[in-house]
Amino acid sequence: MYILLIKTLSTDSRMWRLILSGALPQVITRESLLVAQREDLRRVMDLLSLREHHARTLLIHYRWDVERLLAVLVEKGRTCLFAEAGVPVLEEVDFGSSVSSSNVICDICIEEVGQIISL
Repeated sequence: MYILLIKTLSTDSRMWRLILSGALPQVITRESLLVAQREDLRRVMDLLSLREHHARTLLIHYRWDVERLLAVLVEKGRTCLFAEAGVPVLEEVDFGSSVSSSNVICDICIEEVGQIISL
């Protein structure tokens, strides 16, 4: 194997240029892979306003190719992007005139703690 490599290096000037320029592929460590995945996960979560598990499902479906994931989003839309990956699409609730609300009182401290919204 080493003889073949030496022979290849001696006859292939392109390989020498790659070596000298430092453009040869590098070994990815487990730590660097986890950091890269975490960055991609955060990017998808931020761009699409998703929880981590939904963003991770999308990334796994699209084989951690963020550019492809974004291309599908642009070309086919959010609904199709989610459907292809099996991620449920949460429908946005229209809080129009049909919404009623009532205050919620804590039974322990007898203070108002928020509102219940019913459609």
